[in-house]
Amino acid sequence: MARTGTTQLLGNPRVAARIRELQAETAARLGVTRERIVGELAAVAFSRLEHVLDLSPTGVTPRGWEDMPPAERAAVAEASQTVTASGGTIRFKMHDKLGALDKLARSLGLYDDKVTVKTPWDKQFEEMSDDELRAHADALRAAREKG
Repeated sequence: MARTGTTQLLGNPRVAARIRELQAETAARLGVTRERIVGELAAVAFSRLEHVLDLSPTGVTPRGWEDMPPAERAAVAEASQTVTASGGTIRFKMHDKLGALDKLARSLGLYDDKVTVKTPWDKQFEEMSDDELRAHADALRAAREKG
């Protein structure tokens, strides 16, 4: 029941307009822009592990936080250090690079998600007039109703 009421409210043009207005006010207050979001996605999508860690034959050494480019710092999801008597470990977890690439590509419209279905009858239907198409649709409906 509540779902129907919510759907009806969202279908009301005045309610939908007010929601968009409130969303725009919130985005402006927080400084959320399309460019900023795309920039953050790009930082994660194009991050490079070698900008966060120094990889050498003798081991892995984290770069100093201040030595990392800001975009690389944005790509770090988590950093932790465990110190033990025998040395310890340092762990870096990066944000999901593939997820960021996918979201970035989608936000920029780089995917063609439209599915085109071709049938042997396409040409036949393209050549029909509107009246012929209506008659054909009516005949199909009648046949379906007969069962």
